[in-house]
Amino acid sequence: MLMATFAIAACWQTWRTGHVRTGVLVALAAAVIGGALSGAGALLFVAIWHDPSTLRAIQNSGGLDEALWACLSSCCRLIGHRNGRCAGWASC
Repeated sequence: MLMATFAIAACWQTWRTGHVRTGVLVALAAAVIGGALSGAGALLFVAIWHDPSTLRAIQNSGGLDEALWACLSSCCRLIGHRNGRCAGWASC
């Protein structure tokens, strides 16, 4: 479902503008925004419901670090994408 969301956003933007590059950037932006919202939601959930049984359930399902990994990886991809673009072009 997540990949379909990225593909639909990219295809729609590419069709609208006629540039593949903007479609890729829209898909990247959707991934970063989704990752940030996911990380914020996980932290908010733990801040509100932090009783021992909930923390045990989080730990048994992969831990909080797994929930926050999506946010971190999305931000790292954005930084890597931007650095790659700057390395390829002199004017960034």
